[in-house]
Amino acid sequence: MAERALQARSAKAALAQAQAVLADLRLRQSMMVVRAPVSGRILSRSVRPGEVAAAGQVMFRLARDGLVELDAEAAETRLAGLAPGARASVRLPDGQTLSGVVRLVSPEVDPQTKLGRVRVQLPLSQALHPGGFAEAMINTRPRQAITAPQSAVLYDGDGASLLVVVQGERVRKVPVKTGLLIGDRVEIVQGVRGGERVVLSGGALLLPGDKVKATNVEIADAAGKGAAR
Repeated sequence: MAERALQARSAKAALAQAQAVLADLRLRQSMMVVRAPVSGRILSRSVRPGEVAAAGQVMFRLARDGLVELDAEAAETRLAGLAPGARASVRLPDGQTLSGVVRLVSPEVDPQTKLGRVRVQLPLSQALHPGGFAEAMINTRPRQAITAPQSAVLYDGDGASLLVVVQGERVRKVPVKTGLLIGDRVEIVQGVRGGERVVLSGGALLLPGDKVKATNVEIADAAGKGAAR
């Protein structure tokens, strides 16, 4: 009886050891399976079967839910008119055009370039290549704006300016902050109130205080009210 009891205990110990080995093997097997947190299309792979991946190593890049994004840059002055949900038309280098939707407008602006980042969601397409280039036209919210002809805006080391005709038919240099470029007109964000008379051309040949013979020219303003003339 004692011998049988000893054999039974030995068998139980062997069974427990085998079960522990099996559990360890199952754990190791589960760790060999890499599962993506979301469904999507694999864009790139940096490992091969049999390789040992380092901790924190990026093994795959995938397009979440079959969607890709355009990481675009927009001028600081244009960010105010952009919002998530806005429709965008994205033109690819081969001339194809895709419809997208703005997903994110970054609240930060690069202090060096004065550009902000805009993420545009795009449908999965064979024409899209990660790291490729594209241009986006985004439908912005309509708003009133002061604009001036592009030929009237002067640029120098101090920035943009307009030559405004003041009392006595003399010109005065007024520093301005520009915004959107709309056809042949430039949005004036800061510097003038609208309705001023400005020198349309040849401003580079004039100095502040020079006397001019002003002629009013009516200029159609499709961008908003209060255009400088």
